[in-house]
Order: sequence, then structure tokens, then C-alpha cells
Amino acid sequence: MKFAYLNLREHPRGNIILQRLLKNNLIPSIVIEEQSSLAEKNRNSVLSTFENSDIKFPTTQELSKDFDIPLFTVDNHNSDQCKNLLNGLVLDLIVLGDTRIIKDNIRKIPKIGTLNSHPGYLPDVKGNNPYIWAIIHNLPQGCSIHFIDENVDTGDVILRQKINVQQCKSYQQLLQNINDLCADLMLQAIQQIENKTYSRIPQSKLKFENQDHVDREFFAASLEVKKTAIKKLEG
Repeated sequence: MKFAYLNLREHPRGNIILQRLLKNNLIPSIVIEEQSSLAEKNRNSVLSTFENSDIKFPTTQELSKDFDIPLFTVDNHNSDQCKNLLNGLVLDLIVLGDTRIIKDNIRKIPKIGTLNSHPGYLPDVKGNNPYIWAIIHNLPQGCSIHFIDENVDTGDVILRQKINVQQCKSYQQLLQNINDLCADLMLQAIQQIENKTYSRIPQSKLKFENQDHVDREFFAASLEVKKTAIKKLEG
């Protein structure tokens, strides 16, 4: 099975997912990173959480070099440059690490679809920083692997799993658990697709865990919202 891997430049969660796939002999035909202000912002947001820890994230260069994977950099994953790189391959899947919202000109290229690792429990928490908003609004914490469609985090789900947030004594530990779970579930999802044992579950068939909350799609959390969430989580 041929797949391409897209990630914002050196995004830690994206590289953890890629590393997990490589360790299990799932080698992408190409890796395309986006180098942009969005990529820098998202990367720095994650790295700031781990700046006082001993955790070291793998770099894309190291991962690609070890497995001799073609590595390209684009200004925007929705650009013609990225489209031309992908069109040169006959792909079954596009696999997303952490990216901007991917448009139809890219997501429709592979035969099976474009697969996203969402660091939130669908359908309860869509959009940006779902783990922060899940704390703020008492929504379920977890990760979901889903195909993307024309909307934000609304595509068919393959796998999802909750995280017991009460076992996370810090925001850093929560984020680490989310990163690891995203990698585990993405590995399982691709293996199921490869073995033709996967199921596509429309989100309309999934029940909300928290029936009382109305808004389900969230925008990027401000620093103040993040601080409030951390205070609430860590007590």
C-alpha cells in the first residue's frame, strides 16, 4: 500500500506518529512538510509544554534519512507544488500528522482517502486544541482517526479511544499521552486498511458523550484559555 505523509515542519506529534509507522515497517513513499508561520506557531506551542522535560522528539531529517524516504518542503500543503508532488505517485492514502485544513485538491488524490489523527474524541470535540477545550467544557478526552471530508473533523471515523484525564497529573503528561495515543491509533488504522479489516463509521451514528454541551467545533485556544485549562487540570 502506497501512502504519502504530510506534516507541519517538525511538528512533534506528527513526527511521533511517523516514527511509530516506520518502526512497524509502514514506509511512506514521500514525506512533505509545510514550512510556514502556522507550522512554526503550532510547533512552538507544543515544544513550550515540554521545555522543562527530558523528552526529545525525533526530527524529520533523521527519520527520513534512516529509511531513505524522499523529503520535500512546501509553503502550503494545499499549494500546486504539493499537488504536483502527490500527483506524481499512485497513492492509496494520504496520512496527516499535524497540518492545516486540507482542501479537496489534495484530499481527493489518493484512491482510498486522506486519513487524519485528531487529538480529540469525536464527535464531541472538533477543531483546534481539542484537548484544551475538553478540559474547559468537561468533554471527553481522547484521540480519533478519521477520513477527512470537505468540513472540519466531520469525516468517517475508523478508530477512537478515550483517555482517563484523572490519571494525568499534569498538562504535560496529558499531551504526552495524547501524542502517543494518536500514534498508536494511526498505526492500527493503517494496518486495518492494509488488511482490509477496517470499518468507516459516519459520525452521525456516534452519540455525544456529553449531551448537554451544544458547541462541538472549537477555534484555536488563546494563551489565557490554555492557562485556565492547565489550572483546572492540575488543581
